[in-house]
Amino acid sequence: MKMALMAIILLALIALALLFFGKKSAPSPTPPASSAQNPATAVGGLARSGDVITPTDAPQVEAPPAPPPADVAIRQIAMTFAERFGTYSSEGKFVNISDLYSLMTERYHRRMESFVAQQLAQAAAAEFRATSTIALSTAVMLADDAQPRTATARVTTQRMETRATAAARTNTQILVVHLMETPEGWRVDDAQWES
Repeated sequence: MKMALMAIILLALIALALLFFGKKSAPSPTPPASSAQNPATAVGGLARSGDVITPTDAPQVEAPPAPPPADVAIRQIAMTFAERFGTYSSEGKFVNISDLYSLMTERYHRRMESFVAQQLAQAAAAEFRATSTIALSTAVMLADDAQPRTATARVTTQRMETRATAAARTNTQILVVHLMETPEGWRVDDAQWES
């Protein structure tokens, strides 16, 4: 009898433990959100209010980003131009210049095409030479009163020259880039290295 009583008490304790610890707490149901708590937000041509998505009266069109200010555009073009223009290899057949034709005005493009043709007609250099150029900073002077608008950018560069028979040497040099505003945007109209 003692054994039976102990077995009943043990079963009762196990049942209580299962009821107390085994019962998972069910999440309390959340009431549906009212539109006052969740205001409608537009998503494309749809408005979201709570869990309901409804079409809006007029589709929303995203405006294109505004073009950068003139001095920012000039600085970007001038620095890109200086790095590519100043990076040269005697084996490169002047691709450093021909790759930049799209950044030049028509007049400067023709001038540089003529220069490249003359250089290619000459005998190739006997010694390998290469120069790599990195733009460090740019100062922009914008002439607003000129028509068409023009600008000058002074690009300070660091140039490293390598030769087959000599040690590499590094120097700082300034490229003065003259730009003109065209219907396609700012274009390089002339570029000269300062000595």
